[in-house]
Amino acid sequence: MPSRPRIYADFNAIAYRQDGSSLADIPITGYGTLASLSSQRLRLAEGLAVVIFEPRDIECDGVAHFDLVRTDPAGREGEWVVVIDPSQTRDCTPDQPEPSEHLCFGCRLDLKSYFNDLGQSYTETCPTCGTSVMAPLAPPANVA
Repeated sequence: MPSRPRIYADFNAIAYRQDGSSLADIPITGYGTLASLSSQRLRLAEGLAVVIFEPRDIECDGVAHFDLVRTDPAGREGEWVVVIDPSQTRDCTPDQPEPSEHLCFGCRLDLKSYFNDLGQSYTETCPTCGTSVMAPLAPPANVA
């Protein structure tokens, strides 16, 4: 069985579901998440099994889901979340650091200094190839 991709996530953004289940959603739209996805050249897909982690803290298995009710940080309709069972969190393996670079999803240019100069607004594009910083979080193909 192939290993699940490991994605940086901010567990402080957890939203417990109000449907009586024990499940929770964690939006995965921060710059740390974008850097983690881009470094792996991983574009999210509905139902993708992943491990989300917060460095030197906790991790949890989950499943990617595109929630059409939400709005992502770039103002687009829909937002990626990872659905988890919060009771299944565990200590994070110590060798998973926070991403130290933010590679362009397209041409692999490190965008960290670009973000430092420009700022972060989730609408940036790579100055070399024009790829959106949000490319790893593109909506599923079946969403207009």
